[in-house]
Amino acid sequence: SMSNKLYEGLRSSVPLPPTSISNTNVTGKYIPVTGCRRLIAVLANGAAAVSKTVKLELLKATDAAGTGAESVASATATANTKVKSVTITLTSAANTDKVEVNGVVYTKSAGSAAGDFANAAALIVLLNARDGLKATANAEVVTVEAEDGYSLTVVGTDVAGSVVVATLSSIVSVEISEDQLIGFTHVAPKVTSTGAGYATVVFIQEMKALPVSLDNLAAKYPA
Repeated sequence: SMSNKLYEGLRSSVPLPPTSISNTNVTGKYIPVTGCRRLIAVLANGAAAVSKTVKLELLKATDAAGTGAESVASATATANTKVKSVTITLTSAANTDKVEVNGVVYTKSAGSAAGDFANAAALIVLLNARDGLKATANAEVVTVEAEDGYSLTVVGTDVAGSVVVATLSSIVSVEISEDQLIGFTHVAPKVTSTGAGYATVVFIQEMKALPVSLDNLAAKYPA
């Protein structure tokens, strides 16, 4: 009926609570998926230095202990590519150094040509003029956030000085369906990171039938 809440047909779980992962991999808890039509796993990843990667892989097994585990699907994110927020450190930048944000190149310069910026304060003016970006500056460190529906791909090019770009946060998702789970009853997330940071994985399952208990959320609105 129209009065049914969206969460009533969904089952939420946190198979990997916030976990420090430093150049290694961690496998979360195996969650029951019997009666699941589709499952989406969402990885919220923290800080990552340039070129570092984080991979979200889903493993399927025949019990909660992970018996007969097999890989189902995976997705890999690279730092500073299609991420949600970054820092651009210009402390050691020099004229002619470049910062590319979502395909637009900005150049540190004493000039006033389009795309030129003298310092962090000038760069954020240019960035805030663009749709989907919110930029702030603290001294010569610029923080850029992508608004909902947008992402950030940022590249620093050192010419005469040094521009350091680092990811603050990114999101990776993997979705699977019941057809990929035939003969298996449990799924766990495996996160592999080549950098150092924190990661959290949430599962949301769309159920074929309503769970016996609808109340699997710590808090909700409407109640």
